Amino acid sequence: MYNFTEELKKIHVFFIKHKLSIATAESCTGGFISKSITDLSNSSKYYKGSIIAYSNEVKVGLLGIPDNIINNHGAVSEKVSTEMARGLLKVLKSDIALSATGIMEKNDDYSSKEPQVFITIKSSQYQSTYFQELYGSRDDNRKKTVYFAFNCLSDFINKNYLLS
Repeated sequence: MYNFTEELKKIHVFFIKHKLSIATAESCTGGFISKSITDLSNSSKYYKGSIIAYSNEVKVGLLGIPDNIINNHGAVSEKVSTEMARGLLKVLKSDIALSATGIMEKNDDYSSKEPQVFITIKSSQYQSTYFQELYGSRDDNRKKTVYFAFNCLSDFINKNYLLS
């Protein structure tokens, strides 16, 4: 249903061909994006790694997001997504950073928010943040999010690298 293999293969070729690197900071996907990238042979040529920032403590401690940003905007917000990508560029020193933060199912912690995800893709020159509402089970929404993340990354590459 969410076959992102073909899209990911195009991304894979792009990074190898252009000798660029990427890293990921994942919250709601818990490493699923990273796993999908590393399922392909030779991903070590461009994939620097991932920070699984599932807790706010990791977002603050490893990615350097100020507490007040999380407190004022919420962990699931466009601002936190952009700060995750910014921090990731500093920590892993990749050419491109992809961050994902979201809610995969309705729960008591976020009773006022529906399942949703923010994806930010950032380089030293460009930044784009994407948003999607999610409908379905937790597992289904995680798959949708990975599919969405790779589509966003393709869009970012096409707009900023291939068409510029």
